[in-house]
Order: sequence, then C-alpha cells, then structure tokens
Amino acid sequence: MDILDITILYVEDEVVILNSVAMILENRVKRVFTAQNGEEGLRLFNKFHPDVVLADISMPVMDGLVMARKIKAIEPSTIIIVLSAFDKKENLLEAINVGVDRFLPKPLNYDNLLRIINDLHSSKVLERRVEKEKAAREIVEEELEKTEKKYQDLYDNAPDMYFSVYPDGTVKNVNQFGAEYLGYTKRELIGSSVWQVVHNDDLKIVKKELSEIFKKREEFSELEFRKVRKDGSILLVHERTQLIFDDNGEAQEIRIICRDITDRKRIQEALIESEERYRLVAEQTGQIVYDVDVINKKIEIVGAIEKVLGYKEDEMSRLMDYGQALKLINPDDKDHVMKVVDKAVKNSSVFNVEFRMLTKDNHYIFVENNGVCLKGEKGETIRIIGTVADITTRKENETRLQEMHEYIRNLIESSLIMFISVDNDRNIIEFNSAAEKNFGYKRKEVLGKHVKMLYSDADECNRIGEILEERDTFYGEVVNKRKNGEEFISYLSAAIMRDSKGNKIGSVGNSIDITESKEKERALRLSEERYRRLVETAQNGFSLLDLEGNIVFCNKHKAKMFGYKDPSELIGISGVDLVAPDDRDRFVRKLKNMVESGSDMMNVEVDLIRKDGSIFPADFRASIVHDDEGNPKQIMDTMTDLSLRAANEKAIKDTKDKDVDIELLRELPIAVLEFDKAGQIKYINKQAVLLSGYPAEELLLMNIGKLFDGDTAEKSSINTYFADILHKKPSPSTWDGALRKADGSDLQVEITWTYKMDEHERIVGFIGVVREV
Repeated sequence: MDILDITILYVEDEVVILNSVAMILENRVKRVFTAQNGEEGLRLFNKFHPDVVLADISMPVMDGLVMARKIKAIEPSTIIIVLSAFDKKENLLEAINVGVDRFLPKPLNYDNLLRIINDLHSSKVLERRVEKEKAAREIVEEELEKTEKKYQDLYDNAPDMYFSVYPDGTVKNVNQFGAEYLGYTKRELIGSSVWQVVHNDDLKIVKKELSEIFKKREEFSELEFRKVRKDGSILLVHERTQLIFDDNGEAQEIRIICRDITDRKRIQEALIESEERYRLVAEQTGQIVYDVDVINKKIEIVGAIEKVLGYKEDEMSRLMDYGQALKLINPDDKDHVMKVVDKAVKNSSVFNVEFRMLTKDNHYIFVENNGVCLKGEKGETIRIIGTVADITTRKENETRLQEMHEYIRNLIESSLIMFISVDNDRNIIEFNSAAEKNFGYKRKEVLGKHVKMLYSDADECNRIGEILEERDTFYGEVVNKRKNGEEFISYLSAAIMRDSKGNKIGSVGNSIDITESKEKERALRLSEERYRRLVETAQNGFSLLDLEGNIVFCNKHKAKMFGYKDPSELIGISGVDLVAPDDRDRFVRKLKNMVESGSDMMNVEVDLIRKDGSIFPADFRASIVHDDEGNPKQIMDTMTDLSLRAANEKAIKDTKDKDVDIELLRELPIAVLEFDKAGQIKYINKQAVLLSGYPAEELLLMNIGKLFDGDTAEKSSINTYFADILHKKPSPSTWDGALRKADGSDLQVEITWTYKMDEHERIVGFIGVVREV
C-alpha cells in the first residue's frame, strides 16, 4: 500500500477514536499529528502547517469549527474536513461559512476518507512537480545572471513583461516595465489591441495560437515569436500564458508572462557551463546523480561515483548499460527494487527505495535511491532521473539504536531500581519487577490506577506533579507507601516524557529505597565535615589535582604558602606551573610515572614559585585517588615548606633522629604518629602524647597493637589490618577503632593514614593522623 506524500492534523477529543483513526492514517500518509481539542490543534497547525486538517466539531476548550475558522484565517488554502456524530443543519451551515472543504458524518467511513485523501494526494504531487520545475528554472536563471553580469547587468536584474488580455485581444493590463520595455506608457497600451506589438510576419500564427488556447481551454501554454517596439525595433520573446476562467467556467482573460530571449544563443552556451557546475555540486554533496533514457536503454551518471562505489567515472560509464546496472544490486534486494521502480515507471511518479549495492572492492553498502519518472508526449515514462547516496552509516546506527532499545527494555525489567511511568493523567502505565518487590503490588494491580496510591501523602504526590509540569524534571526524596501500609523513604528522579513530535505523553520516574542509608548518610556528612575541618586547619599545604595536573581544590594554608589570599585564586592553575623551571621536568616525570604506572604515591623535594616570583623549597607528596571501579580519578597532594631547613641545618645535626618534617609535625594541632611495617611506633608529636596520656618515651617503645584495639567480631586488629594493607597496597584510607589511654579508658578514634616511602620509593612504614570520633 502506497504512502501518500501529505501530512494530516487529526483533532478528536475521544482518545480511543483518536488513536484508532490515527493508526489507520499513519499507514497511508506521510505524517499524522494528533490533538485532543481545538486549542491544541491550532498550536500544532501553527507549528507544522499540515496539508489536511481532520477535526471533530464538539470538543472541550475550543470546538472544531472555531479552530477551522482560525486556521482558514491563517492559511486559507488548507484543506479542512469536519466530522460530526450529529448531522445538524446549523453545524453544516456554519461549516460552509467557515470554508470547510468536506463535512463527513460519524461513524467515520474510512474508505470514503481515504478516497478523499487520495484525491488530495494527486493534486499535491502535481503542485510539487510544478514547484520543482520552478525551482530548477530559478536556479538556472540565477546561474545565468551570474555568467552574464559582465555583459549585461540590466538582464540579470530586469523583471519580465506582464500582460492581461481579453479574448478579443484587448489589453486589460500591463506592468510598467513591460510598457516601457516596448517603448510605450501603460496608458497607451491598456485598452488597445495587443496585436500592435506583434511582428506582422508572426501576427497570423500568434492569433491562431491564442484562438486555439481559448477554444481548447488550455490553461497553460507557451509560444515564441517576434515583437515590435514603438520605435520599430524587433525582439524575439518567449511567452507563457495562463487562461483565467470566471465563476461560470468561461474563459474571461489570458495572462501572459513575456521575456526577451534575443540572447538565447549566449544563454545556451552558459547552460553548458552550468551543467558542469551541477556535476561538481553533485560530487561535493557525496551523491551519485543518474539519468536513465528509458527509450534508448542508456544511463548517464555523474557525481561522487568514486567516493560511493570506488569506480572512476569512466569505469562506471562502461558498466552502466541496462543489464550491468542490475548486477550491482544485492540479489536479495533486486526483486523489491524492481517492483518499486516498475510501479513508478508505470505511474510516472517519484520513488524512494533502499537496498544494498556492490562496490568496486566487492563488498556491499546500503544506499538510498530517490528518483522521478518523466513523461513523454503520450504520457509514457521516457526518463528516470535520480540520486544514489551511501546510507551505510545511517543503517548501522539504526541497527544499533534498535539493539539499544531492546537493551533498555531488558535493563528496565531487570534493574534493581524501581521504574514507574505514568500517562498524562498520572495513571500508572509501567511498573517493573523492582517496583513490585519494593511496593508489594503486582504489576496488574496498579496499571491504570493513579500514582498517588504509592505515596504516603497525596499532597506530596500532587506537589511533585506540579513541579514536573513547571520544570519538566524532579529530583528529591519522597515518602512512599507499600501495599501493607508501611512507609519508606526513596530518592526519586522523574522527568516528563514526550513523543517524537514534542507532545507530552506522560512522565517517568526512577527511585531507590534509601531508608537504611539515611543514617549512613548522616554519619558520612559528619565524617566529611571532620575531614574538611582537618584539611582547612592543617598547617601543611593540601590540594586535589585532576589527571592533567590542574588544581581543583586547595586548602587555605597552601594558598598562603604561595602568597595568595584566597584558595580560589589557585583553582584551574596547573600544578606544574607552580614548580621552578629547573625542577619542572623532574617533577613532571615523577607525576606522569605515578599516574601511568599505577604507583600508590610519590615523594619529591622541589623548588616552587610564589605569586611574587620568589622561590622556596618544599616537600611534595602525592597519591592517586581512585573511583569506585578502581580507575584513577584525581591526584591528592600534601606539601611542606622546607624554607627553614637551611637555617636549621646545625640544629638538625644536633638532633640526628629529627628533620624539618618532624619539627613541623610536632607543632601540628592534630595527633600524628609514624610506625614501621611491623607496627613499631617511630615518632609521635605533642598532640599524640596529650591524646593518649602516655609519656613520649613510653609511646616510642610501644607497638600499635598495644595502643589501638580493633579486634572485634566485625573488625580485625590494627596489626592485621596494616599487614593486609602491605599485601594489597590499596590507596591511602582510614582505620577506625579504640585508643587505649594511659588511664585505662578507651577513646573511639579514626586514623587517616598514608605510606612512608624511602628514597627508592619503597614502603618502609606508615604515617597516620589520629582523630577522636
């Protein structure tokens, strides 16, 4: 069944009728737009300008006749068909006054409707053919104007001569240019005989031609002859005529468009050049253009032949006899292609067909063939002109899209996330397995029912609906209700659904039960706040870099180290640019090696550049932050200003077991300890002594297993924990447990730890920050 090349707007307030009729129409016409009232229909008309409007009379908001009147005011040529279940005389009279083209009773006779649509389709094809011819002529004229501009600028911009002539040859009207071009004024020509401007040698033939036009009632015709100007000069003209009929069908005048074609020979030469340009355009657009001489069984082709099929143009020409052309079509597609083309040839119509075509390197590609059949004088098809375009990529994308749709359907049903969708009335139309499990309802129990049944508070349901209408999306926590009445908290992500035409068709929501996670979330927020405060109050520079080395976060101390007042001034700056030029290459190599090799951390001493350009030495330690899947996500670094190291070299020699880092750690307002791989404590600062209550000398003789207790049913001991860390070498993290204080009491603490590395980047122990939780 052929698809008619027209678009229809169908307006009906009864959804069942609307959907059933639309389904029938969609199988017969190019596109169908649907609306449930006149106001919505008017909006769709203004947006899409369909060829035909099919509307019910009685509808809410705006009835069909009011809508029809408004559409006719916008676009009078629109075909409007009105439907009514009540054959009221007043409705019929009003429809006539509005200008409705058809008035059909309900129930709808589909055969009658399709016959009317088919008639409309035939007229639309003719209109489009005329439009294509007009467009082609305008393109040629534009090209000719460009070619001839240096010879005759007037020709490029001049209008044509227009005449309106009565059947007896009297001039009814003439345009200003036409009169002046022939040397007359409009007053001189209007009311006079048109024959006075026809050359005597052509007068008899022209009179006979015009007489035949009136006699045979030929609406359109063309003729060429000589005209004579008032000054006696002669010009060759081409005239196109249109016969105009009155309301009784009688020919009342003939309208003439007249053009000077004296320069035709030169124009024909320009057309040859224009054809070459056309060939180049076809090549650049990536299409093959063909012209089939049906009578002589010949094919001419131009365009992107080599790009699409791999053949040189001369190679393709040798292949393109009638029989060889068919051999390039995939055997499985050939019957379908021939059926489509044969039908178009028989009806002298346009056609579109997709199939697989063999290339020079002996593989098939998908192509789209758009063609038009041209009639001869006897109405038979004499030529087929068309284009062939490679659509392999599009077909592959369509296949992937289809697979994706199937994947999404399976994903929704197998998802552990609740998936619920509703129609425009918020009645449930989709309810996946996860939703069944969480709510306790079976799918069949909820389909068609209002979604408020799933909410603890109907007002909350309404509020979410209002937000969706206003913003198209909603994200937030809601209180749901199970079948047994139990309430639970879920996180809902919802959005408005629209069809391919942009019409709202409902909304869809994904939700997860977050009841159990709320307490964890609160605890996490507290932990994050403690961590943030630690970072902000730490006396070391701290920052996060992206994998390209750009700063995305830094604490106040790091900003101060570099001479900046606010940390935001460093955001977006490359960490590499802060390194002194002499150390920059070494720094980049170490950083790149850490990222690419998957090393847990790096430690390097480098000279850095402050905002004022001054140089200062620093100890730079960095480690990789991974995402949930173990992929590198960011770089976390800590930085210690070593400016005091030179001044304190003598003090360092006097205290051989201390260095600048140790001095800095001792003064930190947080508890810091260092222990080796066996757990033996090697260093503690003042805050660690105060926190534990032990003397520093006693702590330095302890093992962490004695100081910290984490050996419970749920958690292994701290020694076992760090032994496992040495085996697996994960990214730095935290350990939580109890600190056994000197007074015998236990204090719940959290240790944020990182690795301690030697000069060969080997792990020799751990450094931990102890915080009371």
